[in-house]
Amino acid sequence: MKILIGYLSEEYLKHDRKRFDARYAPRDRNGHLFPLSIAEMLESCPPGWVPDVFLHPGIGHFPLPSDIEEFSGLSVCAIGDWDRRGRATRAGIGFFDLTMGQRELLPILRAEGYENAEFVRLWYTEPEKQFVIPDTERDIDILFVGSLNPLIWRKREKWLEQIALLSDQYKVKIEYGVFGKEYNCLLNRAKIVFNCSAYGETNARVYEAAACGALLFNEVENTENAEILEDGVHHVLYTQENYRERLAYFLASENEKERLKIAEAGRVRVVTRHTMRSHTDAMFGAIETHLGERTRPFLQLPLWKQFYRKAQQVFGCLSPDYFAYCRRLLRDAQRAGCPPELFHEAQATLFAWEAENGSDPVGLLSAAQEQAKRAFAVMPTNLYVRMTYAGICLARRNETGMAEQVLSETIQLCEALLSGQSALDFSMIEGFGFPRTLDGFDFSNGCAEMSLYSRPEESAETILRNFGGRCATMLFDLALREGDLPKAILHGQTALKLKSDAPLFRLRLAECFAQTGNWAEAAKAFRAIEEVPFAIEHWISAILAYRNAGLETEANAYLAERLKIVDAMPGLSGMKPELKALQVVESTEKGILE
Repeated sequence: MKILIGYLSEEYLKHDRKRFDARYAPRDRNGHLFPLSIAEMLESCPPGWVPDVFLHPGIGHFPLPSDIEEFSGLSVCAIGDWDRRGRATRAGIGFFDLTMGQRELLPILRAEGYENAEFVRLWYTEPEKQFVIPDTERDIDILFVGSLNPLIWRKREKWLEQIALLSDQYKVKIEYGVFGKEYNCLLNRAKIVFNCSAYGETNARVYEAAACGALLFNEVENTENAEILEDGVHHVLYTQENYRERLAYFLASENEKERLKIAEAGRVRVVTRHTMRSHTDAMFGAIETHLGERTRPFLQLPLWKQFYRKAQQVFGCLSPDYFAYCRRLLRDAQRAGCPPELFHEAQATLFAWEAENGSDPVGLLSAAQEQAKRAFAVMPTNLYVRMTYAGICLARRNETGMAEQVLSETIQLCEALLSGQSALDFSMIEGFGFPRTLDGFDFSNGCAEMSLYSRPEESAETILRNFGGRCATMLFDLALREGDLPKAILHGQTALKLKSDAPLFRLRLAECFAQTGNWAEAAKAFRAIEEVPFAIEHWISAILAYRNAGLETEANAYLAERLKIVDAMPGLSGMKPELKALQVVESTEKGILE
């Protein structure tokens, strides 16, 4: 089987070269951009070499080839980070015959009509990169290494807070931004590596920690791990009820032999069965069973919508390298009959995004505003059109009054749709969207849009709450910009009424209450930090708010816990003096009172 793999270098995947003839096309002829077509990719392959398969390795990260619909073989896409890149994934997935992703994603894909969906293990161990370093002292009791983004890892961060609070009992270390040899050395120093996945997937840390001989702790709910690892044999499963007990047991000196035995069994399991080569061969083997199949459901869409979807996908990859490509696709969509409001809104969003990265931000924003105004004139009920128009007016600062009116009316429209007073048409939630930033709005909308047709009522409610909440936060930001704190607070309360599960925004509102001296409301709002415990920029403010609200005991307890967390996290060591200073203030006050 001949496989053309776009966007990856030849060193990225190892496979059985006798069974599979795989070719890679990572860069274009100039060596700086990814190829924009399969035809370009084939130029780097041997003359006359015709692939049976085109494999797109990351539909949320790399652009669709412009000629994907013309490829005569089997087209396959791998889906990773679908929760973070949901909008790009949804826009591009239908151009492929076969989709491959994690176990938890398959029911969503099939419910959305993508019957050709296969499970694939996207992560693996590389024994030459992750291995046991002889004679390394395991001087870290509990280790975590990984991302700490509260927008993505809320569940994990709540777990890591609990682990960090054990730093007065064990040597706990929580690190982020560590890679390569340093990462391998850290894993070798750990007795236990704590892990918590996003959606029950077997993430990279499972393979890497086990390969380095550490005892791996995984959450009991993880479905993919259960397929390859056995509790008490290759790893240890934890729950909220037993994690302290299990950590204490395996860190006790009398149980060291059992800990080492399980860790070694886990190491043997991953390095013998779960290497890059074994997983790549398994993926290629699964692909081979689908040769000859052709689905590509998006080819049944009107031609304008095919171009529009491609442009959405390219835009969602978040790379300034593809401005020209995205513009070309939008022009093709316009010529093929794209509705004017969608075309103008997309153009406006693209110009606005380009203004952040281009050499003529004023001119680009001016062009963006003109396009947004046209879209708004044609379809003022489209929520993306409304948000884009208002966002660009705010960015240009020349039609602030109009932006306020549009945002306020959009909130009212969302509330009417949520209450059932108005009926939602899916065309009202189609668009690109400005401001276009990789934030909670994009994460939540991306996930909801992936299930828009299989769970329409639930997904539509989420999307409407996202829009209403985002418009209210834009008004909140405007009021702050103008120095009107009472007005900002009112808009912030509206935002939270629509989006109650937005702890990071609730913390911003808490800061406003603190600035106005409303300590009771500030302390109440700062309790949202329990949901995002590593929102460190709010730690000091929360402690002061608790004290000023008369909650001295709560303030002192929270301060003591933050100091424990700082002890477990080298990256936060710079905060320790400021936190310790709050202890000094407390002691001084006690001395004066005495």
